[in-house]
Amino acid sequence: MLEIARVFSHLNTASIIIPAIIQAMILLNAMPKEFDSIGATMLQMKTTAEITFMAVQETVMAEHAH
Repeated sequence: MLEIARVFSHLNTASIIIPAIIQAMILLNAMPKEFDSIGATMLQMKTTAEITFMAVQETVMAEHAH
């Protein structure tokens, strides 16, 4: 996750803006298959405005802690 966050940060510094929902979807796609349910749950429970890189990261970290 940190490498993906670093790439988005470099892009942002270069004035290349990737929409938050796209960043979140890229992160979800990069997750191991065991986290597939997180994406489905987030898409059902949250609006697209609420689905961000940070929201996905926090959800994955919480799920991993269990």
